[in-house]
Amino acid sequence: MNGFHKQLYDFIEPLAEGLPVIFSYQNAARIDKAYISLRIDTVRLPSNDIYLIVDENGIARTSSWRTAIVELQTFGAGAGDMARRFAQKFRLETTIQSMQRLDIAIGNRLFLSEVPALLNLTQYEERGIFQFEFMFTEEMDDDVGLIETVEIEGRTTGSLADHTLGNIRISVTAPQVTMWDDGETGWDNNRTTWWTTKQQQRIFWDDLATTRDNNRILWWSK
Repeated sequence: MNGFHKQLYDFIEPLAEGLPVIFSYQNAARIDKAYISLRIDTVRLPSNDIYLIVDENGIARTSSWRTAIVELQTFGAGAGDMARRFAQKFRLETTIQSMQRLDIAIGNRLFLSEVPALLNLTQYEERGIFQFEFMFTEEMDDDVGLIETVEIEGRTTGSLADHTLGNIRISVTAPQVTMWDDGETGWDNNRTTWWTTKQQQRIFWDDLATTRDNNRILWWSK
């Protein structure tokens, strides 16, 4: 178990009051009741990604939020009550602290019900269902490399000179890497900051008051 499945398990297991927590669709025999099962329904992708600074080895890390729809099912005596307790526990202060520690968030609580599960043609068992949005971050490293210098060679001739000028070599040192939004997330009223390194002189574009929904852009100039 790794990735956000582990984050989800590490979040739910302490709230399970000692009951086993499993993921559904594992082709395993059913365990004894009572227990809790987790099913990932869909994972939505946002339209924005966060591009972090390129490190000294030329590695750029890109991260982005994901929103998964998770269905938590409870089985056994009092299954509906267990599901309702889960829905309430998601708003406890200690649970919010757990979210911060695991770098996750719970969005909307979508659905809460008691729907008996069919065991065979004549028997049912108690089942509680609780659906919620589970938000997490995924990251990926990209080996983009580094450009330290650019050298351009050329030859110049002109009508004022009756000979060809010597070769001209121009060396250009690449600027420092660009940092997107200081590594922050994208929901800070869409403020964008570009960083360079020489001086702390600021040039403000449009006095930080554009006409596009509080979008403010700030350049840090050389």
